[in-house]
Amino acid sequence: MFARENRTCPIWPGFEAEVVADDPLKRLSVVVNSPRAGGCYRIIRQAEGILNREVNPFDDYIRARLTTILINARASGEEWPLVNQGLIEQAEQAGNLKNDERADRLLRYMRTTINGDLLPVPLHEPDVVHSAFAHSESTTLEELSQLLKFLVSQGWIELPSPNSNSYQPVITVAGNRRIRALAGHARIAELSTRTDSAQAFVAMWFDVSTKKVYKCAIKPAIEDAGYDPVRIDEVHFTNPIIEEIKAQIRRSCFVVADVTHGDDGARGGVYLEVGLSLDQNIPVIFTAERGTEPHSDISPYPRLEWERDNLPAFRSALTERIMKLEDVGPGPGLD
Repeated sequence: MFARENRTCPIWPGFEAEVVADDPLKRLSVVVNSPRAGGCYRIIRQAEGILNREVNPFDDYIRARLTTILINARASGEEWPLVNQGLIEQAEQAGNLKNDERADRLLRYMRTTINGDLLPVPLHEPDVVHSAFAHSESTTLEELSQLLKFLVSQGWIELPSPNSNSYQPVITVAGNRRIRALAGHARIAELSTRTDSAQAFVAMWFDVSTKKVYKCAIKPAIEDAGYDPVRIDEVHFTNPIIEEIKAQIRRSCFVVADVTHGDDGARGGVYLEVGLSLDQNIPVIFTAERGTEPHSDISPYPRLEWERDNLPAFRSALTERIMKLEDVGPGPGLD
């Protein structure tokens, strides 16, 4: 039986993590659970060495962006997102989240921390506050405090009185503030409207060579999970196509992006739709025909591969991945 042990978080030195699984890469990697990194991840030894190098060391903002990438990957159904050199480079090149987005992510984390109940959030507990850092892309206590103050100013949380002995913010309920349009739970509901949607957007190459994989695998897999698949070529609309794509993505609770392409290279339209989805924090499941070389921008992301002579296996794997999506799971079509 595997014996768990504690160790330093490879991404955040000085923070504790727990080794949670046997090494799947035979001593080349380690799987840890780190509250400071927002949960479980797998990291190869080479990447750990890069992150902890002494020459030109990484600053905390890069580590925070890497943490955000991992949290997004877990939200898209990846149990142990892999940290390798490519993912580190992606974090180096990524921009920092905007402050309002960081505040929204903190609010949603506080809701999941208390399982949706009207209970104080235990930010006095180390693991909880470390996870709050992770989900809000914060690097200092001052940054986290400013985000909490912003949530207070919007009427979405209440902080304890200065004389209180415990630091446990409470998410507010609707109706207790006339001058504020949204209380905390109402704001969370607004942020979560996509999870109530029955729609899933499919971005892929509209070619005769990919017609069968959509008809026999991608479409039924989404339906098996309880959702309605939508492709832009199947939608009737009168407004400009880019505006319709944006609207359909906004209505969807997740996106399946198949990056299969012909000899002329990556499909620009698919990557545009992926970018629009990721910009709105909509989970994206990447798929591709085995042997496809995706653009380097998405190469660090996990993807499900399919083979033309084994589409039933791909259909089952895609349904399983959809069911594992954080805050998504089985769709309303299964009710």
